[in-house]
Amino acid sequence: MTVKSSLITSVAVSVVMITSVQAKTFNAASFLGIDRDANNMISKDEASYYRNTYFSTMDGNSDGSVSFKEYAIANQLIDTASGKPAEMEPPKEFKAVDTNKDNQLSLDEFLAHGTVLFQQLDKNKDSQISKEEYVSPGL
Repeated sequence: MTVKSSLITSVAVSVVMITSVQAKTFNAASFLGIDRDANNMISKDEASYYRNTYFSTMDGNSDGSVSFKEYAIANQLIDTASGKPAEMEPPKEFKAVDTNKDNQLSLDEFLAHGTVLFQQLDKNKDSQISKEEYVSPGL
């Protein structure tokens, strides 16, 4: 795994891990990992790039979809050695993205969910997310 891939995975895990009680706090590491031009704003393009990259990181077998097992491993919901996510119920975050309920995430589903999250975070509707608007769980 390259340093870039490790960094993306670290940032992605901090963003996607959502608990049942969502914290409404600023996550600097996550924000900085998405704000590619370091202008203290996340644009739609930066958010889309992040979601595309994160999807590719989760898609362990590069087949263009993310199975629940791949999702669980990428988000450290299971130990890669145990490999038993089938015994787990997919979390509500996974189910929210899996709009066709096939227990797989397509890139289209993942990007569409990212668009919804972006719109929710962009409180002033200026098509950018400021540090003040960016709260956990993020994009």
